[in-house]
Amino acid sequence: MFPQLQILHDTKKQRSKEDVSESLLWTTCQRTLRFSWTADLKQWEGRLGVYASGEEAHALLLEIISGLHSQLFGEREVYYQFLDRFKDLRLQNEPNASMWIAFRKLIIEQFEFIKETYLKDLRANSYINLIRDLLPASGNIVIFGTGNLAESLLEDLDTNQYEIIVYGRSSSRLKHIDKKYQTRCHHLEEYTPISAFHIIASTEFSPTLLKEIVQTNTIVDFRENISNSQGEYKNYHTLEKRFEIANSLKYPEVKERITKDIRNYVKSIYQSKNLSYANN
Repeated sequence: MFPQLQILHDTKKQRSKEDVSESLLWTTCQRTLRFSWTADLKQWEGRLGVYASGEEAHALLLEIISGLHSQLFGEREVYYQFLDRFKDLRLQNEPNASMWIAFRKLIIEQFEFIKETYLKDLRANSYINLIRDLLPASGNIVIFGTGNLAESLLEDLDTNQYEIIVYGRSSSRLKHIDKKYQTRCHHLEEYTPISAFHIIASTEFSPTLLKEIVQTNTIVDFRENISNSQGEYKNYHTLEKRFEIANSLKYPEVKERITKDIRNYVKSIYQSKNLSYANN
């Protein structure tokens, strides 16, 4: 397996962007992870996050991509983010590229087993279900953003029920979404206010445009660490507020059970590997 694997997992709101030599960096809106086979990451423990190595690090990564450490317990977006960061093309220029590519392949195989074995009860925990009670019965839905979150939302929205329009800045991402989901896609600059349910699934958004839209439309803002600056409008909903309302989705006892299952699964893999070495 991967006894040399080391991970630093940082979930603080204010996270350091400090470069650590011989490490691979993976950053999302909720966390920063640094991976290494050779660097001594333990010296950065605390300052750059929680440290884990070997079997513990292996289990931690599987827990993370299973959504067990996410604000929305069991969400799927973090797995798509892992796939994006660990694409073969993005790994080829990294030190020890062949090891990272083999590592990625094995982690995907193990996650698929975990998903089918331990995560079946969490399939309802998605970002769209976080706002299900706000969605209209039918009509227009506008999504600002073309990243993994936008794709996760598109996978769960019924195109027969809604007319969905996606706005973004990246031409390549818009083409990808248009081809994959067969929905209307436009550059952000082409947006003109319409009567619709609006979802902000982009890290950046114009405050001026937000103020213009929120006066007459319901908006769900999925950006993190956004205070309700439009608090005077009852139809403006922040991600933080939705997490408060849906706090029961975290299921502490379920998290404890699944975490234990994953750690036992990883332990059995390492024990089996050690036994095979001993017999050779």
